Amino acid sequence: SIITMVNIWGTWCPNCLNEMAELAQMHERFQALGCGIVGLEFEKKPLEEVKDTALAIIRESGVTYPNVIRPETGLLAESITTYPTTLFVDSEGRVLCLPITGALVWEYEPTLEKLLAGEEVPVEAEAPAESGEYRVVVCDDEGPVKGVVVQLCDDTTCSFQKTKADGVATSVVDVPEAY
Repeated sequence: SIITMVNIWGTWCPNCLNEMAELAQMHERFQALGCGIVGLEFEKKPLEEVKDTALAIIRESGVTYPNVIRPETGLLAESITTYPTTLFVDSEGRVLCLPITGALVWEYEPTLEKLLAGEEVPVEAEAPAESGEYRVVVCDDEGPVKGVVVQLCDDTTCSFQKTKADGVATSVVDVPEAY
C-alpha cells in the first residue's frame, strides 16, 4: 500500500470498540485507493489474558484488516497514552502527519485524501485555544496514593495518567469554543 493507517486500540477502551465497525467499512474504501488499515491492539496484560477477547472483538465488529495483538513493548507503544491513536505511515514506515487521538472516524478519510493528493497536513501540534482539565485524586485510609494508574475517558479518547505524590492525576482536554 501507498499509505497505511495504523489504529492503536485496546480491549478495555470503549471509544476504540465503538469505532471498529466503521473502520471495517472504511477498510474497503481504503483498499480501492491502494491504501490499507492495520490495527495494533496494545495493553500491559499478558497475551493469554487478552488474546481471546481481542479476537472476539475483531470478529464481532466485522474487521477484516490485519491486527497485531499485544505487540512487544517498545518506544512507540510506551509513548502512546491516549486511545485510540491513529497514525498514517508511508511504505518506509515514516509517520506522515500528526497522530489523530480519539475515535474521530470523520477525520480519517479526509486526512488520507489530503495525503494522497500531496496536500499539506500538519506535522506539528498547534497549541489549543482553550483547555480544561480532568483532575482525579486517589486516596486510601492513610491519605493520598502515589503511582496509581488512572484511566480518564471522555466521548472520544481514553488516557492513562499516574498519580503524583499528592495522589493527583490530571489530563488536559481541549474545550470546544461553544463552551
